[in-house]
Amino acid sequence: MRLMSESPGRSAGPAGVPAEHSVPRPRVAIIDGPVQSWPGLMRVWCPGDPPGPPAGGARAPSGSPAAAHAQALADALLEAVDGAAVELLNPVIFADGLRTGLAAVIAAIDDLAAMRPGPALVLCAFGLPRRDDRLDRSLSRLAAQGRLIVASAPARGAVVWPAAHPAVIAVQGDARCRCGDWSWLDLPHACFGADPSPSRPGAPAGASIAAARFAGLLLAALSRMPAPAAREWMRTQAAYVGREHRDGRDSR
Repeated sequence: MRLMSESPGRSAGPAGVPAEHSVPRPRVAIIDGPVQSWPGLMRVWCPGDPPGPPAGGARAPSGSPAAAHAQALADALLEAVDGAAVELLNPVIFADGLRTGLAAVIAAIDDLAAMRPGPALVLCAFGLPRRDDRLDRSLSRLAAQGRLIVASAPARGAVVWPAAHPAVIAVQGDARCRCGDWSWLDLPHACFGADPSPSRPGAPAGASIAAARFAGLLLAALSRMPAPAAREWMRTQAAYVGREHRDGRDSR
């Protein structure tokens, strides 16, 4: 199944779903570095500080690895949705490099849980190496509010958090997928797969970008149906089922 963005003024979403479920100006959160450019309203802040009023476009520092990574996530997510119709929440946990601490991640999640209205979807395109009870509680609190949390999961190696949390939708790269495609993997460490290729030459690639692309597709589905139905729709409409095989076979 391929789910494409629509022209401005129309909600992108699954075909055949009644339009009366449309949600005006949903909020999406990217917990990462500072996003530099977004077509619509956005709020950028450091966790623990009160978010400022929404502003059109970003005024975040550019040129750092953190800013480049965050912008790559935003660009991948925007392939499936009209950013002018979505408010971006951007708690910044990476200042310059792509290193952060557990406390910053928990503070960002707690900030989002306290917001009213909160984000419909939260993207965590990073991984922490160890489970922590405090992080688990914060993730569970956010998910209990009906917020969908998407996190990147490496295809190889040890599991990472937040992706390993049971309430989180874990996404890894799947080379079978192209822009607008996704796969239902149903693996112990990853629920879905998506295209991990860069949005433009020289931009980051990998599981983070796959998670951002999937988040955009899921957000488009959320514009037409409630969260539980959107997640199930993504499962049943996946272009591929089962893990990717290196010999070219697909599980069906």
